[in-house]
Amino acid sequence: MKISEILCEENVIDNDNGAGRTPNNGNVDYLGIKVMMKPSVFLKLAATMTYKNDKKLEGLKKYIIDGGKIASPFLYVQLKRKDAILSGEDAKIITHEGRNRMLAVEGTVGDAAIEVHLFFAGDLRNRDLNAPILKELRLGMFSEDGQYILGPLFEVKYG
Repeated sequence: MKISEILCEENVIDNDNGAGRTPNNGNVDYLGIKVMMKPSVFLKLAATMTYKNDKKLEGLKKYIIDGGKIASPFLYVQLKRKDAILSGEDAKIITHEGRNRMLAVEGTVGDAAIEVHLFFAGDLRNRDLNAPILKELRLGMFSEDGQYILGPLFEVKYG
């Protein structure tokens, strides 16, 4: 069996018990939104790694290949205005979790999209998100390092 057949989203993501889980992963349908995002995009949006532990990364890759599950990496987005967004330029990533998990996914199966969670600063929740906001966010936003990253950044995951 090929690694790409083993490592698909259904076989690698477990937001209740997977490596790297947080309480927010289990409450994403209230706090944020599930999207499908490629590791390369996630890594552009998250802060640049200043130190990479290759031994830890190789262990995580082996863990995934051996059937271990990970929780969805996530990004926290800050909008200039919480009631509306005119363009993706009004959005910036302010923190993240999961760069090593994304590097491990990228290193085992390639740049295949997996479930990523987007959470929002302030009191913005899933119920506040609408199609125009998601469309603009998908088209581009500022990375944690302050660079504008042009999309498409993700696909909204339904279900």
